Amino acid sequence: MGTRSWSFPCCVHTALLASIRLAGYGQFSGITPNTKVVLMPLSMTAHLENLGPLAGSAPYRRTSRGLVQPDGSAIHRSARRERARLRQYFDALPTAHRDRVRALADALPAIDPRCRISVQVPARFEAGYLRQFLDVYANQRALDRTPLPPRFFDVLVVNNRLAGERPDDSAAVFAEFRAAAGERADDFHFVDVELDVDEPYPLTLVRRLGADITIARLLARENYPEPVYFALEDADTVWLDPRQLAIQVAVLDARPELDGVRGQQDRCPWVMCENDLLVALRRSWNFTEAYLARESLRPHRNPRYDFTWNRVVTSGWNSAVSAEAFAVMGGYTPDRRLGEDVDIGERLSCVRGGWRGDEFVPEVGTIGPLRTRAEGSPRRWLLRVAADVDPYNRKNGYENFFSRTVTDQIRSPDYSGLLAAAWFSARLSPANAHLFEDALSRDFEFTLKVRGNRTDAEDQWRWVCHALGLHPADWRITGDRVRLLSLDRLAEALNGFRARNRGRPAEIGKPARPVGRVPAPRPRPEAQSEEESDHANACC
Repeated sequence: MGTRSWSFPCCVHTALLASIRLAGYGQFSGITPNTKVVLMPLSMTAHLENLGPLAGSAPYRRTSRGLVQPDGSAIHRSARRERARLRQYFDALPTAHRDRVRALADALPAIDPRCRISVQVPARFEAGYLRQFLDVYANQRALDRTPLPPRFFDVLVVNNRLAGERPDDSAAVFAEFRAAAGERADDFHFVDVELDVDEPYPLTLVRRLGADITIARLLARENYPEPVYFALEDADTVWLDPRQLAIQVAVLDARPELDGVRGQQDRCPWVMCENDLLVALRRSWNFTEAYLARESLRPHRNPRYDFTWNRVVTSGWNSAVSAEAFAVMGGYTPDRRLGEDVDIGERLSCVRGGWRGDEFVPEVGTIGPLRTRAEGSPRRWLLRVAADVDPYNRKNGYENFFSRTVTDQIRSPDYSGLLAAAWFSARLSPANAHLFEDALSRDFEFTLKVRGNRTDAEDQWRWVCHALGLHPADWRITGDRVRLLSLDRLAEALNGFRARNRGRPAEIGKPARPVGRVPAPRPRPEAQSEEESDHANACC
């Protein structure tokens, strides 16, 4: 990062930055010199070691007609097989963890047999966002835009805090919502969890609890008529495609070779458009990640693939995974500090992959993209712009993400304070152009590291800059730094973005963009009995 040369004219903004920069990070972090902290990214070698015998235990084979079983037979889903795998997974959980899960699950009803998708959302001091999140899900629609039938989905909010922290109003917000939800009330559930003050992996543990409580509730129901999917969400999701759940279920039903899907993600363009630097750094990353996910760069076509990024990367929101796949991979890596969402796709690619001679090749094709769109809060990225607090900084063990000091600064859904603090980058100008160069340079350095050679990195970066609205004459790379030679076209692109995104989606029932055709479900093989089908898919 270049050195910033501005001053803050308002004592409020100065206090905001001082409280963040001078805070004693580490309070309630659970990190000690003896703590094992698994950082992002986690290498394939580390995953193979963590998975042990699960690595390569359920491989798929690539053919000209797509992924198939190792014997060439088609892949299909089976509710009975899924239930058996969930039971096997649940029974193998560590005793203390399993007992805790059972106690929490016993306080909730079994999941209704009509449920096709379970939404699991961690909530840590999210009272300001929670009602908005719940309202969005209460208004989910079927593919034909009619209301989803009762019990089609099940939402579990895992409210959590560390021991000694005072709870916020999330429980009251949830109770108020449920009282007004009518027939939808039974689709929403809430558990309150207090974690040990020295818990080193709080987010991963809460995600594990949400998934494992859901599995216990699935196993408690008398009937298991259809496969179930897990929708992964964040409590600060403020808008999503009104048919998101229906589309996730329809696509996963129709494509049984997929273990999961991820939709498009954005950070509230109607807020982002108030700050040009925020738009530039987010779009630069969006285009960088999209390019790296290209099919031509994935392991089966690219011997120099990057394990983490040359794939559709799973995420903690607007993503879904099959319950069976979750069980097959053994759940989350328990000692991962951050990146538990990315962890799902990485572990599954190792479970579905296999050895080619002396080389293990992950199968990344079981996570597919969706055109559903969701809007997450831009709060952490506004703080990034306003105070130079990187939310995913590995150098301090992700304390910028977990620190209570930072947490308190971003809990309000009112972004006016952060936008005011970031006044210096509200509009692109020669005076702040170096900040835009910093943002682009970070992504280019990342690209160079992932691609492994300058030629490929610069080829990719030409595409990214074109997507940002830049012409070749507008920029150049000097060393590892992106230099802006002209600001005119970038300013024009930013002005166009601002003009198009002044308002949020007008109605909950209106999608942000077309989602494309949802494929029809594939019929099950008629020639096989249930027992034969289960045997044929025993490795899936």
